[in-house]
Amino acid sequence: MVASGSERKWALAVTLLLIAFAVVFALLLYQGSRRTRILDNRFHITSVSVLRGTNHVLYFNNQIVGMAKERLAKLGFPVKPIQHGTFTAIGTNLWVTVIYSGNLSPQQLGGIEAQLVSSSGKVFKLYQAIRQPDSSASHYLGAWMVDMSSPRFRSTNAPTYTLLLCLPGGGARLAEIRVGRL
Repeated sequence: MVASGSERKWALAVTLLLIAFAVVFALLLYQGSRRTRILDNRFHITSVSVLRGTNHVLYFNNQIVGMAKERLAKLGFPVKPIQHGTFTAIGTNLWVTVIYSGNLSPQQLGGIEAQLVSSSGKVFKLYQAIRQPDSSASHYLGAWMVDMSSPRFRSTNAPTYTLLLCLPGGGARLAEIRVGRL
């Protein structure tokens, strides 16, 4: 049996759609693998965000599940929302937030330090504004505010940055995260 012209067009459209989904999925996997490099197998990163503007909500476990559960709870369904934090960046400030966990002591996980390194190699120590474990202390939310109006950032002329996460007190590096342009 020979397929009609409309059936062939339909089959071609479905094939092209599947190829497009496969390409997007492959690009997402590739982008994610280039962005984060874990340097200590005991350390795990759940999410990384660079936030500008107001009222950004970050969930400790999974962003999509957190948003869905919160919507369902607001609609009256008996769903317990996931613990979250809300951030507001003022003016030229922005937040670099990381949700992480690991097989390290609570003191080490609670004191993770961060630095931004410009593509020209200049290092900027960041001061942690928020360090909060979830209710089970299995995940931690670390947030560092970056004041982009500071002369130390304007003087670099660097288009991209890498976030370095280290153990407290200048300890070993745990992860490198390419955050790109700020």
